[in-house]
Amino acid sequence: MKTGDRVLVAPQVTGREDWTEATITEVEQNPYVGIGITAKVDNGEIFFE
Repeated sequence: MKTGDRVLVAPQVTGREDWTEATITEVEQNPYVGIGITAKVDNGEIFFE
């Protein structure tokens, strides 16, 4: 995965019933939790996991 990729975000992350389409805005290597991915939905909402 890289910045700009379109992805589906799981309901466990969004709190919604269905998967949500979003664009990856950041991929970071966090020394405490591993790889962190931030994704932005077309309406401006941002999710990270």
